[in-house]
Amino acid sequence: MLTFHLDITVLKNKLTSNGFLTHLIDMHIGAVLGRHHANISQPSTTDVPRKEVLVVMPYLGPVSHLVKKQLTKLVHKFYFSVELKFVYRRGFRTANMFNYRDKFPLSCKSMVVYYTQCKQCGPSAAYWQNCQYCMRLIGKTVNTVYERFFASGTGHHASDNKNSALLDHLFRTGDPNCDFVFNDLKILDTGSYNEQIRFIESILLKYLPQYDKQNLNTCERSIELQLV
Repeated sequence: MLTFHLDITVLKNKLTSNGFLTHLIDMHIGAVLGRHHANISQPSTTDVPRKEVLVVMPYLGPVSHLVKKQLTKLVHKFYFSVELKFVYRRGFRTANMFNYRDKFPLSCKSMVVYYTQCKQCGPSAAYWQNCQYCMRLIGKTVNTVYERFFASGTGHHASDNKNSALLDHLFRTGDPNCDFVFNDLKILDTGSYNEQIRFIESILLKYLPQYDKQNLNTCERSIELQLV
């Protein structure tokens, strides 16, 4: 080792005496020695099983990619058998500052089972003695609630609907205080497809005691129930 050092010193002196700059000589000698030590100390990566390490970090745009590159470079330099796998998680967003979403308008809701009652006759105390004075309705719709009540020809509140139980009740009573207020409508349940809300409506019509006295839906149940 001493001989090698002396040889390097002699080489530097000769190069200096021939006009070469000292810092250039040191730089190139250091580069040669660095490659020599790297080749000796670095094991063969083909024979070493690589271990995957999962790194979870927030995604911060270009900064995250820069950090990933630098970490990969450092780990590869000192831990040859480690391979990093990066997973980015969504960071803090403006939406995280707001906990509430806008309420979906009643008129735009669809695929629902709904409940309505006459504001005059529905809550009447006479309900418990004579059910004809209690006008309540459970129904379902695959369209929007607004279409179910106001669509021409078929809506509950459409003047040209000849089969509307709600309009028929208003006509028979003749009471100006009788009305089915659209905004007082209650959504009992929702579904994803027609058959589902038909079953929900059937269960409410037939089995739940708080709704079994509704009398504007003349169907005993929306769909025949075999299991309940």
